[in-house]
Amino acid sequence: MTMPKERIYDLRGLKIIFAAITTQLIMTGIGAFLGEILLLQFLFVLIWLAIYVAIFIGTIGMSSCNGYFQEAKKMMILLVILEILQILAALGNMAAAESGIMMTRSITRMQTISAILMLKYVYDLLQGCQMIGHAEQDYDLSDRCRRAWPLYLTCIIASVVISFILMAFPQILVKNLFLFLGTLTAEIILGMLADVFILRAIHKTYCLYEGKAQHGFY
Repeated sequence: MTMPKERIYDLRGLKIIFAAITTQLIMTGIGAFLGEILLLQFLFVLIWLAIYVAIFIGTIGMSSCNGYFQEAKKMMILLVILEILQILAALGNMAAAESGIMMTRSITRMQTISAILMLKYVYDLLQGCQMIGHAEQDYDLSDRCRRAWPLYLTCIIASVVISFILMAFPQILVKNLFLFLGTLTAEIILGMLADVFILRAIHKTYCLYEGKAQHGFY
C-alpha cells in the first residue's frame, strides 16, 4: 500500500513579501520628506509598482496554502493595476506641469482606493498566517497574527487622522514649527510601525514552518 506523500510548507513567498514590505518601509520614510518633488514623485511611483509586483509574486507563491492567501492575491492584482494607472497619471502631470492642468484629484482618488485595498490585503495576509498557526495548533503564532491586525489598523487610522490635521490646519501648524515637525514625525512613525507589525507576523511564520511538514488541515 502506497503511503500518501507528505506535504511540505513552501513559504518562500512570505520571504519575498517580507523583503518588499521592508523596502516599502524605507520608501515611506524617504517619501515623507521628498515626495513633493515632481520628478521624484514619478520615481517613487515606479518603485511602489516594483514593490507591489514583488508582493504579488510572493502572494502567488502563498496562494496554495489556504483561502486567505488566495483572496490576498486578488487584492494585489487590483493594486498593481491601480499603481500602473497612477504611473500614467504621474506622466500626465509631468507633461502638463507647465500648463497648470494637473491630474492631482485623479491620483488622490486612486491612492485612496489603493489604501482601502491594501487594508483588505493585509487582513487576508495576516489571516492566512494565522490559519497556518491554527492548522499546526501553534497558538502562540496564531495569537501573534491575530493581534497584529488590530495593531496595524490602529496605527493606520491614527496616521490618517494626523494627516487630516496637517491638511486641515496648515496655518496653525506652520506658525508653530515644533508642533508641525512633531505632528509630521508622529504620522511617519505610525505608518512605519504599522508595517513592522506585519513584518513580525510573516517573519515568525516563515521561520517556524518553511520547509516543515504540514500536520494540519485547512
